[in-house]
Amino acid sequence: MTMRREKPLALIEQWSPNFSQTICKELVHKSFLSEVFLTDSRQVANDCFLISALLPKTHFYYNDVPIRSQFYDSALILEVCRQVSIYIAHIFYAISFDYKFIFDSANFTQYLGHKPANNIDKHKAIIHTKVINKKTKKDSLCGLEIDMMVYIDQELYACKSMKFSWVAPKMWDKLRRISQQQDSANLEIKPILKDIVCKEHISNVVIGNFLECTNYFQATIIADKTHPAFFDHPLDHISGILIIEAIKQFGIATCAKVFNCKPTKLQFKSIQVEFKNFCEFYNPNICYVSKEHICLQDGEISMDIVIKSAKLHSVSSSVKFIMGGGR
Repeated sequence: MTMRREKPLALIEQWSPNFSQTICKELVHKSFLSEVFLTDSRQVANDCFLISALLPKTHFYYNDVPIRSQFYDSALILEVCRQVSIYIAHIFYAISFDYKFIFDSANFTQYLGHKPANNIDKHKAIIHTKVINKKTKKDSLCGLEIDMMVYIDQELYACKSMKFSWVAPKMWDKLRRISQQQDSANLEIKPILKDIVCKEHISNVVIGNFLECTNYFQATIIADKTHPAFFDHPLDHISGILIIEAIKQFGIATCAKVFNCKPTKLQFKSIQVEFKNFCEFYNPNICYVSKEHICLQDGEISMDIVIKSAKLHSVSSSVKFIMGGGR
């Protein structure tokens, strides 16, 4: 991360955002207001913004965490950051609403030790967002690299940097024509037990066919198009948010198997992810981790996870967990 902590906090303390209602759902590419978390925004400098968000107290997916969990689900914070990136592109850089967004890479770290509470103020977040690089093509803006610092109750809760770009509808249709004409694969995937990936609802389990082989572990991604959070709006590919959740669940299951620990004793810490190719509905999308790429040091577990689609290397990632970080 390139931002200093002192200046963002000072800016946040001077701002009184509106938390009374969320923004228009079209601004963050959602079909239902229940999936929209942003409420207000303010430009504080060139390419620098404050965005407010109201975190849900109850949500079928984002609040599906172990009882008495000390932490907000990283999936919720990641979704807030995704909404921020789309919002600033439309509002502050005048990107057309019919353009299609492509997420290229992300680096996310969640800090430990913050406890959600029933106090409504604990559900108010402010995201300090700074554009650190702009991508252009033929003198037209076509992508951004941004740093985000997520504050909850004026405490730094998480940081995320990401690169994303966008294309015009005609170009998107040209790129995706073949994929849009394909039927989804009819795969028989047995979901992993929900307790192994710390979920209360089986519909929130996104990996299955978990296997331990001689030198590696593998699992197949489950892409349920009826899932209200992952597919709130139509998509012709598996979303980055679902892919990151699959990586996280696969990492938890692998840790539990390798280190014989309770999944609830693991706390997700960070992920670096690069999206190389689309994960298609018509292909099996399989997570792999080599046993030699799993490391435990000073209570921190790290592993390199890749996703292959029909033998095509689609996603690379590195994830870290804290042993004994949960309950």
